[in-house]
Amino acid sequence: MGRDLDTRMALIRGEGKGFSGGGDLGLVEHMASDFEVHARVWREARDW
Repeated sequence: MGRDLDTRMALIRGEGKGFSGGGDLGLVEHMASDFEVHARVWREARDW
């Protein structure tokens, strides 16, 4: 597989209930440092 240094995106495809294409590293950092954010995200995931 080659590497194109001018390409700045990725296409991620999945299916089924366990796939998630959302979120970002900023959210992960917030979850790691703030229990309220962590609890809110887990509640949202459970309700999905």
